[in-house]
Amino acid sequence: KQREEIRQAVELDSVASVRQFLSNQPRSLNEYVIRVDLLRSRDYYTLLGYASFKGAPNIVEFLTNQNGIEVDCGKRYLSFFEFRDSEETPLDLALVRKHEEIVECLIKKQASCKTQQKLLQEFQANRKPQHHRPHYSPSSFDHLVSLLNISSCEATEIQKCMNNTSEEAIKAAMLHGKLSLGSPANLKWKCYLNLLSAMPGTMKKKQTHVQEQRRRVETANARHQALARQIEEIKREQKQLKQEVSELQEDIEASTKLLDTWNAFREEKLPAAMQSVQCAAKLEQQLLANLMGQIREDPSALAALSDAQSKKSTLSLVFNMAGLSEDVITKLSGVSGDEFLNSPNFFSSYFDIKLDEQKDLEYLRLMMACGQFPYDDHVDQCVVCCCDTAEKLWDLLEEHSGDIDISVLNLVMLESHSITGPRALVLTRPDMKSLLKKNSIDKVNKVVRIVLYLLKLHRDSIKN
Repeated sequence: KQREEIRQAVELDSVASVRQFLSNQPRSLNEYVIRVDLLRSRDYYTLLGYASFKGAPNIVEFLTNQNGIEVDCGKRYLSFFEFRDSEETPLDLALVRKHEEIVECLIKKQASCKTQQKLLQEFQANRKPQHHRPHYSPSSFDHLVSLLNISSCEATEIQKCMNNTSEEAIKAAMLHGKLSLGSPANLKWKCYLNLLSAMPGTMKKKQTHVQEQRRRVETANARHQALARQIEEIKREQKQLKQEVSELQEDIEASTKLLDTWNAFREEKLPAAMQSVQCAAKLEQQLLANLMGQIREDPSALAALSDAQSKKSTLSLVFNMAGLSEDVITKLSGVSGDEFLNSPNFFSSYFDIKLDEQKDLEYLRLMMACGQFPYDDHVDQCVVCCCDTAEKLWDLLEEHSGDIDISVLNLVMLESHSITGPRALVLTRPDMKSLLKKNSIDKVNKVVRIVLYLLKLHRDSIKN
């Protein structure tokens, strides 16, 4: 069960889940912990290999910054028919899947290519100038990434929080979706607060570690000088100690750089970061507790974000929890829970919202109407709702192709319209006509039957 959970965490690009897994099982960093059973073979992946294969750039960035990571351990393939065992590196996997951002990251870490040299040559020949992710000042952003051992996205989130100097500003940022929220079962800002709180103790241990390593270096050097004057038969021991000294020096340099970063951060940014994130953690817990109470009592009573006079929880918090963008939340700031859930004309005008966001809104209303919000647990159990990419949805449809005719659809169609499992559940006939380039009543009816079949699978998971 734990291995399946970490597999799902990698597919969702959840750095927090991978960090927790490695905290409990540090030896799993370079082990082939993920197994995928196929018809003719069995694949075994390391965390880095599976993240490179599935296109999880945040996890790849996080893992390649871990001490002791072996960047060339990716996938082992065991064929049931040919009785052979072959290997692929993370760079091989990323090249085959055309995950360019991950390829760039692995190349920077001097990862090697074992089976896809031709693709690597083509990639390097067509290599575009790198467009780095926007970041904040090195004095704060780089410190967060280095000290907390988190991804650039998580560091950016904390930096945004630090830029809000008051509780009201942080609350407003959460209400408008500028600061993302976790869920009641997985409080994101409480996790950030715990990381920041643990930093002083961790750095104190690191300081002791450096002092101990320096003492070991002195001892090793003394022993090395003595061996130089001894006879040939102890030269092998001398060579081993030289290697030990080299490794210890590298460890000291890395630890010293980290301590320098810590000292600068402790003086310049730690108090502000602690205060800001502590405030965010408290507000997240309060806002979500009030919101869940209002949803249990009467979700239609949720206030519009623009209703400054209301004391009730706002519908924008629901949108934020559902992962809708700040732009959508702003456009729907005048919509109350009553209008969203009960107005028959609400979905006749989408406030200039893109199709995929329209479908996300309709799915949200569907789940709220059947009492399944938040729907984290349901997504884990429903074979349709867990399909968060077009590729996964297509795999599900192919799996059930014996029960339903899927000949009018293909993966390219689904990907071009960003149709996932949840979005497929709320497709309308006009949506289906747009999906089918050469549409006819017969083809549209076939898509209708596919959607009805998916809805049946969805309802069965709710009943169970």
